Amino acid sequence: MIEVGRDRSYRPTGGGTGTVVIDLVPDKDTKHQPETLKVGVEVGSSEKDGVKIMGTDSIEVPVSLTDDE
Repeated sequence: MIEVGRDRSYRPTGGGTGTVVIDLVPDKDTKHQPETLKVGVEVGSSEKDGVKIMGTDSIEVPVSLTDDE
């Protein structure tokens, strides 16, 4: 799990601009090598009945692990 701009004290972290680069390197020594890795990305927050909710919107991003794409 990688969190960017999230403060679990429930204080606003402010906004900002920039780029996040995550370098994924598959383990070549494993027996099963998937062709695709699914990376989940979530944003947003809310509060319902006094319960704080993180990640109110999300997507799954497929990342190809093969060299031919």
